[in-house]
Amino acid sequence: IDIKQKLAGEKIIQIVLEPLKDEESKELLHLHGIGGQEANKIVIQSGGHPLFLMLAETDDEQIKGIEDMLARMIYQNLRDAENQLLYQLSVFRQTVGSDALVEESEDIALLEGLENKCIIFKAGGWSMHRIIRDFYYARQTPSERGERHESAAEFYNIHSAGPDQQIEEVYHLLRAGDFESGILILTARGQEWLGRGFVDEILNLVEMMPDSARQLTGNRNPEDDYNINFLTASALDLIGDWDRASEHYAS
Repeated sequence: IDIKQKLAGEKIIQIVLEPLKDEESKELLHLHGIGGQEANKIVIQSGGHPLFLMLAETDDEQIKGIEDMLARMIYQNLRDAENQLLYQLSVFRQTVGSDALVEESEDIALLEGLENKCIIFKAGGWSMHRIIRDFYYARQTPSERGERHESAAEFYNIHSAGPDQQIEEVYHLLRAGDFESGILILTARGQEWLGRGFVDEILNLVEMMPDSARQLTGNRNPEDDYNINFLTASALDLIGDWDRASEHYAS
């Protein structure tokens, strides 16, 4: 959609296209002579994205994988500033506003440029297709990812308007390796979040903590270790996993 069309927004209906379902993807591949295990593999790799399904016809010698294709079609054709924005956006698992990605108002033009190229989209916030997100996330070193997760945690700390944002802050703290800060918030607010129905989110955050971090919290502050176990047991209790809940209550 070019700028002239955007100025006439009341005459335009925008639809965010979702990936094709597995059966639809296989049917599309079948029409192009691809079936069996090869089709199943392509469906899994493509995530149902029609563009990637159509590119499956390309000779294997030209494109050795989706990562090679993305590098050739997107990464190599963007400016460094644009790629840096995509690196930052890739660490977010939820849609985010422009202020989470850029500091200067003029940099918003970079985001809009990426939107015009159909690399990212804006629907309640900025986001990107899962395959592109995974590509940019994987291209970063652990230290680079840690720094960007730390920056994301700081953003949510400033803009924490409710449990959703607070949970995202803890998620990014744990991804950044700041287990002390993440556990502090988790143990302080976890029961409140459970009361609001964020059961799966609590269990996911607990799973993100390595055993060494749990042992560290136990050695540093036994109360933290107790609270994490009790929080986990409470969450398991709510979903009816009583055997595992009993194990955590006992510990």
